[in-house]
Amino acid sequence: MTQPNPPVVLDAAATSELAALYGLYLAKKTQYDAVEEELETVRKALISGAALSCPGAAKIDVRIEGHPGALRVAAQSRASVDGGKLRADHPDIYAAYVKTTQYWKVTAVK
Repeated sequence: MTQPNPPVVLDAAATSELAALYGLYLAKKTQYDAVEEELETVRKALISGAALSCPGAAKIDVRIEGHPGALRVAAQSRASVDGGKLRADHPDIYAAYVKTTQYWKVTAVK
């Protein structure tokens, strides 16, 4: 099966600026992934600790003696639309309101 929009393959020389950026991206992405996972663990523990210390509060400023400022832990909600269901049930309404944006994304492929 062929891809409907196959990628253009750019073979950059090993000594090119793209090759240097490629190596730097892979190294930094590995570091970022490790830090992001660690930060998520800390974030969840902070939320849990603050919520247990102040049950029922929707917004908590955590202050530590000797540190300027605070970390705010706040409950948030977000409403969203099930685009797939809307498209299936009401394609005319979906078509009238759908908005498409384009952006660039970098991912490692094998």
